[in-house]
Amino acid sequence: MKSWMGRIALSAVAAAAFAGSTALKADMSPVKVSGYAIGDYYWIAQSNTLGKSGMPGEGYSGQSGWDFRRIYISLDQNLDDAFSWETRLELDGGDFTGNNGGTSSTTLIQPYLKTAFLKWKYMDGEYAWFGLNVTPEFDFVEGQWGYRSVEKTPLDLQGWSISVDQGVGLMGSLGMPGLSYEAVVGNGTGQKALAGGLSGVNDPKTGVGKEFAASITYQPMDMLVAQVEGNYDNSVTDGGFANPDAYKYLLGAFVELKSDMGRLGLQYDQRDAVDGTPAQAGKNGAARQELVSAFLVGNILDNLSFYARMDQLLWEPNPTDGDNLFNLGTASQYIEQATGYYNTTAILGLDYKASANVHFEPNVEVVSYEAQKSGGAGANWGVPSQDVIPRLTMYVTY
Repeated sequence: MKSWMGRIALSAVAAAAFAGSTALKADMSPVKVSGYAIGDYYWIAQSNTLGKSGMPGEGYSGQSGWDFRRIYISLDQNLDDAFSWETRLELDGGDFTGNNGGTSSTTLIQPYLKTAFLKWKYMDGEYAWFGLNVTPEFDFVEGQWGYRSVEKTPLDLQGWSISVDQGVGLMGSLGMPGLSYEAVVGNGTGQKALAGGLSGVNDPKTGVGKEFAASITYQPMDMLVAQVEGNYDNSVTDGGFANPDAYKYLLGAFVELKSDMGRLGLQYDQRDAVDGTPAQAGKNGAARQELVSAFLVGNILDNLSFYARMDQLLWEPNPTDGDNLFNLGTASQYIEQATGYYNTTAILGLDYKASANVHFEPNVEVVSYEAQKSGGAGANWGVPSQDVIPRLTMYVTY
């Protein structure tokens, strides 16, 4: 069924692109087609044997192969001076272990709708959008990190919040040079359709819960940029059941220093969850997570750079002590991380720019685990071994 839906979606996009390029109205611009592809040759040199289940298993050590992790196809068109439209398809190869609908022998690479929104320039420098679009928690930091081809941003990697949502958004200037804002009200369910599932606050067809997200960005000079961001989300479930009193919220800050030699970025985020009961609300951080991350990018030659990043979970990671509000963050999608442990993710690699649109990026990603703060998944199995994954990554834009 999914494969047929994917073919229909691709055919519709192709037909729209063809029609848009051959039958333009006078005030419309041509349809712009763009995108990128990320592919790897990967080798799982070592993996933990717990994974998302928290139970001992064989792990994935020794697995290797070619994998298209992501292909984007974007169609953009200016409808007139005030309105524009964007549609983006993602062809998702899943992860290295067959998760996320991915690379198992019985699953094809699946296309799905990533974004689709109408953008309205209602004043000079002020915009509104309506539809399915990226959220403030991810868009800016991903652009500053600059190596989505190698790994997701820390929040995206850990599944702390959704990267896109259906809703409305505003963005623009705050009246001071270099100071801007973005605010979004969405369903809190990402790309999920308006049908099926529980009839509760996490069902956008019948639910009343929403996610509110906002960011403020300040760039007083070329060499310095900073952002504060946060969200409040009551479109959640508690233990798989709708709970209108449950909510999560996230607060974070990011700063980056830039020079001709390279870039340094620092990030801190904290999220808390409450299930609405006095006992849970008084647990003093039992449902809290904190994360710090730092990256360094340096120029070696005109067409050669290095990058290094480290993410550290500071608080009880992926708590499983009866609080179920963090289910989306039980493990990353691209690495089968063991849950319920402190962990540190380290990334090191090179970026060889073969041409303006082709990059080869050899890299290695290592996830290390420490003892748990308290009980949780895998509490009886000791500290897992490291995940070690060398990769040769190809990144192509068009």
